[in-house]
Amino acid sequence: MGSFSPDLATIAGIARRHHLTDIDRRCRTAQQQAAEGLVTVAVLGRFKAGKTTLLNQLLGEDLLPVQAIPATAVITRLRFGPALRVSVKTGTGAPFGIEPAEIGHWATETGNPSNHRGVEWVDVASPALADLAGLVLVDTPGTGSSWKHNTRASLDWLPNVGAAILAVNATQPLAEDDLELLELLHPHTPRILIALTKIDLLTEHDQRAVLEHVRTQLGRRLPVAPSVLPVSSAARHRPQRERLRRELRELSDSATAAATDLAAYRSVRLATECRTYLELARLAATTHAEAMAQLRGALDAESRRLPSLTRQARAQLEPVNRTITARCQAMVGEALPATAWRVQRDLAGRLPAWRGSLAAETAQFRDWLRHALRDAATPFAAACADELGPLLDQGLEPAERMGEAFLQRLGRLVREATGVGLDLPVPQPVRTPVEPVDVMVSAVFDSHLELLSWALPMALLRPLVHRHFLRMVPAQVERNLARTGYRTAAAARRSLEQSLADHVAALREAELTCRQLLDTQSTDLPAIEADLASLDATVGTAASVIPADAGIR
Repeated sequence: MGSFSPDLATIAGIARRHHLTDIDRRCRTAQQQAAEGLVTVAVLGRFKAGKTTLLNQLLGEDLLPVQAIPATAVITRLRFGPALRVSVKTGTGAPFGIEPAEIGHWATETGNPSNHRGVEWVDVASPALADLAGLVLVDTPGTGSSWKHNTRASLDWLPNVGAAILAVNATQPLAEDDLELLELLHPHTPRILIALTKIDLLTEHDQRAVLEHVRTQLGRRLPVAPSVLPVSSAARHRPQRERLRRELRELSDSATAAATDLAAYRSVRLATECRTYLELARLAATTHAEAMAQLRGALDAESRRLPSLTRQARAQLEPVNRTITARCQAMVGEALPATAWRVQRDLAGRLPAWRGSLAAETAQFRDWLRHALRDAATPFAAACADELGPLLDQGLEPAERMGEAFLQRLGRLVREATGVGLDLPVPQPVRTPVEPVDVMVSAVFDSHLELLSWALPMALLRPLVHRHFLRMVPAQVERNLARTGYRTAAAARRSLEQSLADHVAALREAELTCRQLLDTQSTDLPAIEADLASLDATVGTAASVIPADAGIR
């Protein structure tokens, strides 16, 4: 067991005594990982960043499904085992084994849409990971895709991260989503490596420029910039892949020490956060009852103001909502000519092979059109959602300002009542992903002429029918792209509303925690002082042993 597990247990006990449930949960997660002596290495990143491909390279085979659409839907864990074995854990029973070829039925969005099977995790044991026996590699659902539950699954899993490989697509280097994910990772682990994937798609000159850009951005946003390692499946990038495995092997060989360092790092973070709340409890225990009654009254007033503040923040979303709608409409116009041409060209290549009655060919056209439009509209919807990312961030700025002002007022109220300032942690708004949209195909003919197909000479009419099919394509593409754009804009507006609601809920929880701590009595003061002393000792001891350079090296 890592030497800092007892300190984590101490922090968890203090958090439980003061009903700080989130801190308690994070402590217990960190304590369990320290006890296991293994390092969990999560491969994170935006959807289609190459996470699963990277893990398949480590496995030496294409075991995990890779698809043209975002594939991974649930947490998939990989570790060493003497034989290849795959097991699945659902919320309804004990883990059970499956064949490796069945992973896609349980772990992907195609085989398990919206995780309707209730899978908690998929475990893969492989002898190919013998040199990484001290690690648990984790494939996570991509963030930022149109599947909200995928992003939520990855973000909810962050407290389990022991070390992280952030996969960044070299052709779209270090988007705002990547930087936000790095900032979310930092409280949980200092061991972060940037894997710059798909580097083979760039020229050598562009590779150097992208590497410099990424390193510069990291230096500006983070106190200690992680290492950046280009990786690719191309044969000429084998040295980079070998370097990644070598660094993971070094981490595996020092897994026990790394788990101890990680426990120390988390002890400092969690003890510091816990201490902030205990300061409020100490103030409540040492302040005159009349002042505390005044403070509770002020908190009640602030609580009653929160709905009004929420309405104001929601009103400030309207200009952004209008911009979102206009941007989606513009994207439809930009994408329409090329999309219609591609779909029409595909149909023209297929038509010579079609032979049958009018009814048969109409049915074939309907089926082809449904798939062709879905294939065209699905990436368009993803592109729209990606394009709207900066607008969604802009829309959340009023919510962030509202949260900062709300907690600053709480801190000021505490200072006015007690004479002591209090710096409460401000929860950051988290962007809710844009929901997916479906594709609908309207009728091919305005009438049921195909019902008379038995009486129509297709040998003579086939060229006319095929021209009719071709003429229909642009209108169908325009109709479905416009519908997709409209529904994507509507989903983005709902995303902003949900993000605001989640942020308000976090503010409400912080306010309720403060209110609860204000009930601390003077008789509780000795215990609070003892808890604060324990937290200070934990911070001092843990901070003294955390390596200055704790990244994946």
